[in-house]
Amino acid sequence: MYWHGHPIEEARLWVHQACMSPSPTTKKGFQPMRMANATINCAKIIEYVFTSGFDPIISMQIGAETPDAATFTDFEQVYDAWVTQMKTIFSVLVRAVNAARTMAPDMTPRPYLSAISERSV
Repeated sequence: MYWHGHPIEEARLWVHQACMSPSPTTKKGFQPMRMANATINCAKIIEYVFTSGFDPIISMQIGAETPDAATFTDFEQVYDAWVTQMKTIFSVLVRAVNAARTMAPDMTPRPYLSAISERSV
């Protein structure tokens, strides 16, 4: 946070916001956007590594088709499959999040947010 311009005194007293964002405890430090639609279950991506991208819960191919995990002979193959699944899932996620954030000001405006933020003044 210090590198982003917060005074060192504020940076030392940080708190978690939205379960993942370090923020100072001042009005300058709050998180002015929704983050819930930007999170992903990374454990599920590990599952896709071992199911070649197939989701057994919803019976659909969600991730990339990667080699059968039974054929992996070393960690590098597992890691490569994981990277492929991460790229695929995050590609979908980023497009959905960008669309949601584009529509958010019209669908869920927050006119009073600037009143509590020193950043907006």
